Formats: sequence, structure tokens, C-alpha cells
Amino acid sequence: MKKWILAAIAAMGIASCENPQQQVQEEFNTLFSEVKQQYAPDSRLAVLKAEAHVEGNKLILKGETNKPEAHKALLQEMEQWNKEIVDSLRLLPAAELGDKIYGVVNSSVINFRVRPAYSAGMAKQGLLGESLKILDKKRDWYLVQTSDDYLGWANTTTVQTMTPEEYEAWNKADRIIYTEKVGTAQAIPNEKFPMKNALASDLVYGNQLPLLKETAEGFVVAYPDGRTGLVKRSEASKLSEWQKSRNLTTDNLLKTAYSFMGVPYCWGGNSYKGVDCSGFTGQVYAMNGMQLPRDASLQVHEGIAVDTVGNFKNLEVGDLLFFGRRTKEGKEKVVHVGMWIGDQQFIHSQGNVHISSFDKEDTHYDAYNLGRFLRVKRILNND
Repeated sequence: MKKWILAAIAAMGIASCENPQQQVQEEFNTLFSEVKQQYAPDSRLAVLKAEAHVEGNKLILKGETNKPEAHKALLQEMEQWNKEIVDSLRLLPAAELGDKIYGVVNSSVINFRVRPAYSAGMAKQGLLGESLKILDKKRDWYLVQTSDDYLGWANTTTVQTMTPEEYEAWNKADRIIYTEKVGTAQAIPNEKFPMKNALASDLVYGNQLPLLKETAEGFVVAYPDGRTGLVKRSEASKLSEWQKSRNLTTDNLLKTAYSFMGVPYCWGGNSYKGVDCSGFTGQVYAMNGMQLPRDASLQVHEGIAVDTVGNFKNLEVGDLLFFGRRTKEGKEKVVHVGMWIGDQQFIHSQGNVHISSFDKEDTHYDAYNLGRFLRVKRILNND
């Protein structure tokens, strides 16, 4: 915290202020703003909520965070205020969770919400077998953090919770990855799930499951909740072999992008069941071995800038185009992203996944997006 603020606090004396609660609030707001900017500037990627108030000679700190270093920074600065500090700030994962602080997505595709309610907006989707950190629970919803640090609320019925030991065993297991757009797994009855002649689940590209054994029919796999199923050999690969096959080239990016043609737009979507703009570009790169941040406003900070002044001749296949608006202050608000495919064209998810063009003579000419174009970033061949 800036020295002049501490000096001002000491000089005025919080205890002797005519309105100590207001004084504390003002000074704490300044402190909190600085700590948040340093440790948790983006609420999509980190939890940091805090407030302070005076009770007699005590300074009560309340809130919650999954950033222990932010909590420590708040306390260190507050100790200089000559008050007895009562630390009631919750550290996440919440103690109420016990040792079940990890989870795995238990359905082909699940929706993460921005609040713990079905009526809340979608944050993103999770795919079967995806590992999660569980931070908190409210009613029948878990606050989770995905592998790209994105936060969202998942209904408890869609996530299988695990202890650290169970989670470690899950991650060490040999597994398969489903490589068709959509499909199914046939159920194999067991003691916990004695169903016969049924499907274990539907499947989409990117679903991952531990491999129990191989048979002439295909891969026998285990689900997070104990189900077992059979996946056709022609529709999946061993994850280790699939990872070795990933080759980040323009041809592969184009092939993957075209495979999404016609898939409907879905806010927060990142699967063949539906994709939003950044979910689409993120999946195109992920399916070829590179993980990008979730949102367009995060993806714009990746890669290197490409000069587009006056024309688009410097663009290469795979470059990401960002769209939005500029404020009166000159700041950019990124709201959309697409991928350049050459010949004045780009592919993006808007209504559905389709191709648009900046060529006025092209039947796919997109005047709307040309009018809100902001910048281009090169991801491919950039460290």
C-alpha cells in the first residue's frame, strides 16, 4: 500500500474519527482495490471479496478468497491501523467441503453458470472427464475452477467429487479420448450399475475416460461415478497416442475449424453441441494441442499483434481477429473473435459457425463485423 495512505491513516487515527466506520470503509476500499489489482484483477479467474468494519476497538475482516497471498497482503497492511483485527475471511476451498476438494465432470457436456442457479447465465461448458478444483458449495451447486482457471457454478449432479488421493489415481490412469463429433457408449453392467441393454451415455469430441481394458469390440472405460461402458475402437484413441498426433499446422487448424461448420451458436458453449465465438476458436486450437484462455477478451492478450492498417494482406491462416468497440477514452471492448482462413475470409460462430468475408464482391461479405473490427493477433508459430 502507498506510504502516504498509511501516513494519513496514522495521522487521523481511525479510533478518534467522528465516523470510524466510514473512515475504515474508505481506507479499506483503497487498500482492497490495490490488493485486488495485484492478486485477482479478473473475477472470472479468481475469487476475492472482502469488507471491513469497526466494532469498538476491533476491526472485523469478512469475505472470501481462493488467493491466500491476497489474504496475507490485506492482513499485513491492516495490522498498521492500530486495531485488534478479527479475521473472519473465508479461505477457499471452503472447510465445509472436507477433503472432497476435487471433482471430475460426469456427463458428456455440462454447463457452468455465473451464479448458483439454472436461471443464471452460462460461463462455459465442461467435458466428460475434465478435472476440476472445487472451491465452495451453495445448496446443490459447486463453485469450481477449471483447468484454465475459469470459475463457474456446476450442479452437484454433474460432478463426481474426489479426495486428493482419488483425484491423483484418476489422473494417473491410462485413458481414451473420444474423437468423433458425437456418439454413444454402450453400458456394461456392474454391481453399482446393473443396467442391461442401455447406453452408458452420449459422447462428444474431447470426452476422456480411464481405460480398463481393450477388447475386440473396443475400449472398456470407467466413468467418474462408477459406471462402465464400451466405446467403439474406431471412435476413440488412447490419449497418449492422440497427444503425440497433435500437430499445430494451418492445414490442421482449417480441418478442425471446418468440422464445426453449421454447429449452432451457444453462449458459453465449447463443444459440438454448441459453441460461442471464443469457445469455437478455443476448441480449434485445443484439438490441435494448444489451450487458449476461455473468453475473447482474454484471448486478445495472447500471441503477437499483426499490422492491419489499411488492409489485411499481412494476415495468415490461423490468425485470430477481434471485434468490438472503442470507448471515447480509446480503450477497446472486445466482444467477438474469429479465425482467418485466407482469401479475405474468416470463420466464426455467430448464429452458427460459418464463413464471412471482408471482400465486398463476395456473397459472404460481412459489413457489420468489418465495421467493428479491432485487431489481429497471431497465435500460430508464436512462443
